[in-house]
Amino acid sequence: MKDTNECIQQYLSAWHSRKDDNQYVSAGITGLSASEILQLFEHPALRLPEHKHAGVSLMVDLMAENESMYFDAIYGAMYGREGIRGWLIPMMKEIDFIEFTPTQPSAVFTGVSD
Repeated sequence: MKDTNECIQQYLSAWHSRKDDNQYVSAGITGLSASEILQLFEHPALRLPEHKHAGVSLMVDLMAENESMYFDAIYGAMYGREGIRGWLIPMMKEIDFIEFTPTQPSAVFTGVSD
């Protein structure tokens, strides 16, 4: 199991040094389990004002480059990490405050046959 505190600090450091909001942030975070990824999204550092919008960027940056799909209930499906980033990051920056309260456990899909 990876140290999620170390991973989030590593990510936030890279996130703050990016040149623009739509820039991919690698930060070398790889090989995480689904549980560890969910722990990253729940990390308290993402709730600090100086990290506003870092959680959405983290979500996109952890997506597979070509095999990812994001579904929005209003706008429909978007595909590929950069296609998703190009829509999601600017859209979320327009929202001053947003909080997602889970209503059921997270669903984790590992492949096409899921």
